[in-house]
Parts: sequence; C-alpha cells; structure tokens
Amino acid sequence: HTRDPKKGFVWKTTNNPNELIYWCIDDVARGLAWRWTQQTATYKTMPPAMAQRTLWAPYWQLLMNALDTKWGAITGRNIRDLL
Repeated sequence: HTRDPKKGFVWKTTNNPNELIYWCIDDVARGLAWRWTQQTATYKTMPPAMAQRTLWAPYWQLLMNALDTKWGAITGRNIRDLL
C-alpha cells in the first residue's frame, strides 16, 4: 500500500515491475521532498498550501526527474492533477 496525497492510504497492484519500481521510488521521493521543504527557512514563513506549490512539488519533481526523465514527466502530471 501507499499513501496517496489526495486519498490517504490506498492499495495498488500491478503486473508491471517497472511501474512497481516507479511507485516505490515516487513514494520515497515525495517523502524526502516534504522533509526537505520543512527544513527550509522559507517554509516557516508561508502557509502550508503555498509551501506545497512553491517548494514541495518542485522538489518532488526534481528528485524524480534526476533519476529518470520519464519518471519526472509522470510525477509532473501527477503533481498538476494534485495541485
């Protein structure tokens, strides 16, 4: 299972090993990006919704894009749907 930012904890299934790897790495990157966001001085000066849009989402996509540009594109689409 995973924690979806909109839906909370959800179960996902797939027969595609590449999709499974993406989901696992995306979960880790999303969490790391949030921790990175919370440690910035700027985070303490803005509302949480603004921090998500201006800090967390770009960090999350940056991490995924650094690993694989295709993954970064998928994450970018997911972020646009989320925000």
